[in-house]
Amino acid sequence: MSRPLFDTFERRTLPPVRFQPTETHCNFARLYITMGAQNIKKCRDERNAILVIVKDVSYARGENRLRCNVIISKPFGELRELDTIGFPELQDARYWTRVAFLDKMALDLKVGPKFFDKYLRTPFKVSEYDKEKITLQQHDAFLAALNLRQGNSSPEGLSIWQRLVAEANRVKVPIESFESLGKPIQVDAEGFFKRVFHVPGDDKYVVQNFKEISEGTLETRIKEAVCCL
Repeated sequence: MSRPLFDTFERRTLPPVRFQPTETHCNFARLYITMGAQNIKKCRDERNAILVIVKDVSYARGENRLRCNVIISKPFGELRELDTIGFPELQDARYWTRVAFLDKMALDLKVGPKFFDKYLRTPFKVSEYDKEKITLQQHDAFLAALNLRQGNSSPEGLSIWQRLVAEANRVKVPIESFESLGKPIQVDAEGFFKRVFHVPGDDKYVVQNFKEISEGTLETRIKEAVCCL
């Protein structure tokens, strides 16, 4: 676990989102993992997927009681593979990426041993959530504890994407996926930070795809998206 992520767990509240982050006010950090590279890519690329980072895990099998601290986050940017051949002493990390913090809380729940063994026994592993590992009642309680039930979200808990969608809806700008356009998209121009696409035969759509989002470019990308609205 990176130091900034560890320090975020120790804070009483999440740092606010700032367009000029500093070392003490940063809303994102590096996350190191050993397994689950494809799962973290899937979480990054799927619009509504989130990553739940867990720390201070305590599980009583006799009571099926799980207690832990969690940070709800969203991966972004490139997933980088570490040089484990040149540095064989790297046993707790194989990959790293950046995650933006969305919410933070403590959990005290009833879950069965199958849930604990799959998701919490192996540290630094990213697994896709499967509600079949717990009962329906436990699943509902789990989502409620994470404030993921519909109607429970606050503006502070929404992802950057969701907030952009809300702003786009407010100014009546449609949000559409590549697939919904139903036409081939080809690159018209490509720069260091983004690609510009155009739908052949239809001048209503111009698509910008941002590349290599990092601490240094995230602020500019957000501002540009908001300014386009």
